[in-house]
Amino acid sequence: MMAVRRWRSCGFPLLGLGFAVAGADKILGARGYEAMFERWGWTPEVMRVVGLAEFLGGVLVATRGQRRRGGMLLIAVSTAVLTKELNQRDTDLAAPRLALLLASVAALSKFHFHRLFTATYGRTPAVHGGRSAPGR
Repeated sequence: MMAVRRWRSCGFPLLGLGFAVAGADKILGARGYEAMFERWGWTPEVMRVVGLAEFLGGVLVATRGQRRRGGMLLIAVSTAVLTKELNQRDTDLAAPRLALLLASVAALSKFHFHRLFTATYGRTPAVHGGRSAPGR
């Protein structure tokens, strides 16, 4: 339970910060992103829209009450970018993007690790000790 709380209090805000910084880079037109989007055939306006979605999604994921909305936005934009990366055979970029996409899915999840573990194994993880009360 402590690890789950630690992830919620630090992990999602850090994930959100990472997306917000990457989004800000795209909004401001960082050269590396400009070259990448140009190589893909996407306009600078599309790059800024993607950047805005990443920035806003990152801010929302970092905010406890808006985490699911941010997760949905990040899943949508990351899926679009990942699809383009795979179509362009940019596999160096696709692997980290896939990891970020999966982390965004976690922000959407109604279930947390300890609930999933308890439902699967009928007990809480050994590091936490004891049995979980029904419905926890």
